[in-house]
Amino acid sequence: MGDPAGLLWSGYGLDTDSLLRDAERQAETFVDTADSRDARVRMLHRALPFESGVFGRPFRRLLCAVAWGEAAHAGQLLADSVQGLLENSPGITWLTSLPAGDLPARQMLLQLGFRHAARKLSMIYTAETEKRNTPRVRNPVRDFAPTDLPELLALSHHFAPGQFAGLPGIGSERIQEYYAEWIRRAAAGEFADRVLVLESGGSPAGFASYKLRPEVLRLTGRRVLGQSLGAVHPRASGGLLALVEEMQRRRQAEGYELIEFECYAQNRPVVRTLDRLGFVPGPERECFWWSA
Repeated sequence: MGDPAGLLWSGYGLDTDSLLRDAERQAETFVDTADSRDARVRMLHRALPFESGVFGRPFRRLLCAVAWGEAAHAGQLLADSVQGLLENSPGITWLTSLPAGDLPARQMLLQLGFRHAARKLSMIYTAETEKRNTPRVRNPVRDFAPTDLPELLALSHHFAPGQFAGLPGIGSERIQEYYAEWIRRAAAGEFADRVLVLESGGSPAGFASYKLRPEVLRLTGRRVLGQSLGAVHPRASGGLLALVEEMQRRRQAEGYELIEFECYAQNRPVVRTLDRLGFVPGPERECFWWSA
């Protein structure tokens, strides 16, 4: 298919053709354009029903926008195509992300009116990266029970806006509602395969959920424990260490090859804790939104 002049996608270190094929599997809508100088663009996007339902307005994700051809012509066609997509979707809020080092794509998005929201880090753990001198902690961690749900929902106000930062009409209360609904669905088994609960003083004081990453299994055959969400109450000192150590213990027992944690770059305490436990930096992504 040729070398793409631009790629807006959050990938897993795979080649462009593999990423494009996977984005095509996820997409609901394909938009193909071409010009007289043999430049071509393909855009793929899909609805975000969870975000749309929680925030009460339509959200879509631009999965991929790829251009082929001579760089200058293809780049202009790419920008024109994305602008046309925005102009023809009144009332829709768009989310997308791109590799942190892709400065031309970043510049294009900003020129089209996208706002930068956050930088997201992937932290990767394998048995080979384990730091065996890590001090062990003693906070008890167990599997979720239905009676834990009220305490876990109370942790929803500990989350930062992340990819929604600065989005008009999405204040702190709406962010709390978003994460509370996410926790409910994780506890119900929809958004997570397992939820671990941290105890402090005999009651829940934190949690971490995780799920097999199906797209990585589909593309690479590797079983990755990911799609994690977690929070720890400040009273539970060392709670994150305890939760992550339990995930590390279960990784091999449950047949996972890797653990991938995604966190926002500004959350330095989480990044330091993961580094202490042997996680190494993986791909970084820049998150953007557009709203008329």
